[in-house]
Amino acid sequence: MASSVDTAAPEGPLWAPWHVLRHWSPFNIDALGLVTLLGAEEINAAVGRLVASAYLEYLPLLGAYVIAGDRFTEKSAGWNLYNISQGIHTTDLAAWLTRWMLSQNFETTRNYVVWTVTPPRSRKNDIIVSVLIGFVLNGFLVALTILSADWYGFANALAMIVSVIVRVYVIGQQRLAMDAMIDKAVANFGPPTGDSYEARRYEYKTWKHKHIGRKSGGLRLRKPDPPTTIGGNQSSHSDSSSPTNGHKQAVHQVQVVAAHQRPNPKGKYGKVWEGKPIKVLIIQSDSKAVTFEMPNELVIPPSLFIEGPIILNPRTYFVMRSIGWLAFAVHIVAIGMADLATQIYTVLLIVLPTLLLIKKTGCDDSEWVNTFTGWKSAILHSHGQASKPDGNQSAAEKADAKKFRKIRECWIGSRLKAEVYEWPEAYEFHEEVNGNAKKWVSGGPPPGEDRSKKRQDLYAWLALTRDEEESMDKWDLFPHIRSGNNSWWETYKKKKHALKEGRDAMGPQYVESRTVRPQSSQDDYTKPFKKPNRLATEVILGVSDGATSAPQPQLPAQAPNPSSPPHAPAPQPHHTDSVTTTSSAFPASSDAAGAQPAIHNNATVSSIEASLPRVNTQPSTTGSAQIDPSTTMTQSPTTVEATDEQP
Repeated sequence: MASSVDTAAPEGPLWAPWHVLRHWSPFNIDALGLVTLLGAEEINAAVGRLVASAYLEYLPLLGAYVIAGDRFTEKSAGWNLYNISQGIHTTDLAAWLTRWMLSQNFETTRNYVVWTVTPPRSRKNDIIVSVLIGFVLNGFLVALTILSADWYGFANALAMIVSVIVRVYVIGQQRLAMDAMIDKAVANFGPPTGDSYEARRYEYKTWKHKHIGRKSGGLRLRKPDPPTTIGGNQSSHSDSSSPTNGHKQAVHQVQVVAAHQRPNPKGKYGKVWEGKPIKVLIIQSDSKAVTFEMPNELVIPPSLFIEGPIILNPRTYFVMRSIGWLAFAVHIVAIGMADLATQIYTVLLIVLPTLLLIKKTGCDDSEWVNTFTGWKSAILHSHGQASKPDGNQSAAEKADAKKFRKIRECWIGSRLKAEVYEWPEAYEFHEEVNGNAKKWVSGGPPPGEDRSKKRQDLYAWLALTRDEEESMDKWDLFPHIRSGNNSWWETYKKKKHALKEGRDAMGPQYVESRTVRPQSSQDDYTKPFKKPNRLATEVILGVSDGATSAPQPQLPAQAPNPSSPPHAPAPQPHHTDSVTTTSSAFPASSDAAGAQPAIHNNATVSSIEASLPRVNTQPSTTGSAQIDPSTTMTQSPTTVEATDEQP
């Protein structure tokens, strides 16, 4: 009897019916707290992109110290942002932007992202669903630890709940800061106009600031009014009547406020605020090139795309992060001391939501729908039930090939919307051979070939202007000429002019038509351009090895005859007492060089073979070269030659 009593399971308190789990320990797990250190990089990337999930917002995740340490706001190196429309380049990109772009799995060159500012998007339903999911799963862990009298497990559960609250607050402050910066950007750069939410909101705020400010200011001014000394009865009567008049005025203002309601974000408006659209090219750390179309107001400092969100309450933000560190420390210790059942459930509760969040479950940019669609198509195809292509389907595909294909859309915060597109398939180039003549045409890739990954094609799609090409050359995005080989440039110009017609309504030329003054081919010829000093002198100026000369003066340029052939050979440079100059730092000095020339009756070959200005390379007493004013000059689309020979 004594031995049987000694081997009996110890009894627990009567109020803990699951106390048996407390002593269920077939094996022990040591150093389980190290599990909380796993998945830090994945959480940094998933949480740092600031995209909300409809199901996982209130569930614990691995790597809670990433949130407490604010590591998801650290910027990444190796990124380049080129504001092509404004000619600005920076390597400083916001942390959320780099993480968001890496999570989109962009193609090498053919993705096009449109950023717009929308009315505030309500997430009330998503919040309710995620709160219910978090309450059930976290509540079960709390109930498990209490009913089994596992107090280390209870401390572990509380620490996990606190870490969830800290993460919700920290990420929420980042999103609120983004919305506040967008509101400020919209309001600071001119009042919005038209039938849009931004215009209505601006009018409401202006009215509120004007009328409510006058009301509060008027009531404050009544207090320090000194009593009048003329006629005591009159003064008493005036004082007694003032509150009544003030009360009537306040009631009138309240009625006006009731009539002037705040604009409804869900209301129907005639247009969406677009700002001043610009085109931006971003080169990722993995060398992928992505094109942005976005309002210029969003990249003017302080910009949420450059500096990132500016926290509205930095002190409270710091306090909550400190609480997050404390909860993380308790979580590390308590999970290792908890019972086995609590440990197993805790690991499942933090690992599964982490995996789902990394896969963007419940997020706007989730690819689950496309994945399931692909699986369905594969299954139907394997069973022979795939839809057979017909003539109508082929015609529809051809029509869609000329338009931007929308892949997904995503909200960051409640106001910033990103729409991810692919460049139209009809923009692809291929070379046609007609006898000995070859030309580049658009219309799609050849059958059986994949879409292009060349930067050259992307630059042709961008419909760059003269100024934008100069900026691209200065940023070293265009190749430099070596040994007179300019085949890349000739191909680029041919592709660019092959795509002048047949573009989609949206796209770079749509942005260009609204932001840049249209330029003709003649404008491209006559527009002056300063050569940067960074290019090799021997290559650009054609100076022989070891030859040096005094600084050459700027020669007056004349516009060539537009009727001249585009590919007329330039005269060969003479290296004996002569110098060869270029009209620009890159061969694409004229968009008309790749276009078909217009034939006029007065076009003659002599316009190309005109005489050139004579330059005396011997330095004068002032140290500069002398120019014969009686000479003339001829400029080809790529080079200008100066020689001593007379025609």
